[in-house]
Amino acid sequence: MADALVSPILEMLINIGAQQVQEEVNLEVGVEKQVDKLKSNLIDIQSVLEDAERKQVKDKAVRVWLDKLKDVCYDMDDVLDEWSTPILTWEMDEENTRSLKKMRCSFMRSPCFCLNQGVRRREIALKIKAISEKLDEIAKEKAMYGFKLDKGADHELPRLTTTSLVDESRSSGIGKTTLAQLPFNDAKVKTHFEKRIWVCVSEPFDEVGIAKDILEQLKESKPNLAGLQSLLQSVSQSIKGVRVLLVLDDVWTEDHRQWEQLKQSLAGCARGSKILVTTRKVVVAAMMGTDDQINIGRLSDDVCRSIFNHVAFYKRSKEERERLTDIGNKIADKCKGLPLAAKVLGVDENNLGEASVETSIGRVRHLSMMLPWETSFPSSIHRAKGLRSLLIGNNKDPRLGAALPDVMKQLTCIRSLNVSGSSIKEIPKEVGKLIHLRHLNLKGCEQLVSLPETMCDLCNLQSLDVNWCRSLKELPRATVN
Repeated sequence: MADALVSPILEMLINIGAQQVQEEVNLEVGVEKQVDKLKSNLIDIQSVLEDAERKQVKDKAVRVWLDKLKDVCYDMDDVLDEWSTPILTWEMDEENTRSLKKMRCSFMRSPCFCLNQGVRRREIALKIKAISEKLDEIAKEKAMYGFKLDKGADHELPRLTTTSLVDESRSSGIGKTTLAQLPFNDAKVKTHFEKRIWVCVSEPFDEVGIAKDILEQLKESKPNLAGLQSLLQSVSQSIKGVRVLLVLDDVWTEDHRQWEQLKQSLAGCARGSKILVTTRKVVVAAMMGTDDQINIGRLSDDVCRSIFNHVAFYKRSKEERERLTDIGNKIADKCKGLPLAAKVLGVDENNLGEASVETSIGRVRHLSMMLPWETSFPSSIHRAKGLRSLLIGNNKDPRLGAALPDVMKQLTCIRSLNVSGSSIKEIPKEVGKLIHLRHLNLKGCEQLVSLPETMCDLCNLQSLDVNWCRSLKELPRATVN
């Protein structure tokens, strides 16, 4: 009687196990296709975002759209990590036991195990679906606004068209262009040369445009000629016997062939004529046959801030200047001593207004905290669900240890956690929930006594710094994994 009851139950369990395995295989194939598509989309989106960064996008609507795209990019990265982590864990287990490989193909595999794997894949499939819907919505906005971002183009900060006019208030912050403007407008120079010609060359090197510009300033009228040959002939005739100062500002081309044609048309000028070239590239100066070369060092941070603030705070009220000065200085520090960068960033008043608006904590990705003594740990940080890196600097308050379990429960997207120099005595077992964690810095945590075994579940962990953890006697047993 017992056998009669047990046999059908065993058969049912075996059938359930086989059915679960088949469903798992079907689901895995479907999710794998979606994951591969997601990886491909992520690469494309990252290239668009990188290109947008290079182009210094200024339009507010486009920046808002790019922020949405960037948020989805983070979501995609998290989902892909969730997908790959269990696979990596399984591979680690397989390496250690060598027996799971046989179990994977066995129909005697636990139905509960199969069910858990299926549930995990379904969760990931649902997340991918939600991300796809977000991408569709963002794509519709792109079409609606008519945004165009050409992938792969190599753009730097937009180059301003320069003129010979000097901004006297900024003459203390001398860059290449300013250094050329000052002698160009000097009274003795004006007397010495019959003609002074200023041409902003920039990139690309447009021979026709340059020739037209030179000819217009020589004749003080716009030329009717269009072809390069006729323009250069006219330049040659007009400049013959004339003592000229020609400034070619912001030259980039390294192709001597482009310069040679123009150079020949200038050969007939009077003795004493000079050509002054400004460029960021030493090789350009050599290519153009420079006799005397003046190398300009980068501006100091103070001068960069002065240039930036002069442009960014133009026509702003005293209250606005006081409110935005700190933000402006931080932006100006990124100019790395380049006056053009300071001017371009300052013009985009890179944005300054936007930077002053408090960012939603839900969109914060990287956070550094310095908590004064006896300051309670802010619970608002738990809302920063997308946080990627967290640095809690040199905190000796013992209450930090009590706050860490909740931090680790809530902020599961963290990839880098730095609590070096703190007074924590133990790392909570909840650290095992940080499946994305790559770097854990515990350096100088002198009271740290132990590390939990759950740390060994962090298969993505790449670095663990326990230097100067004087009280730590041993690592978890499974650290070898």
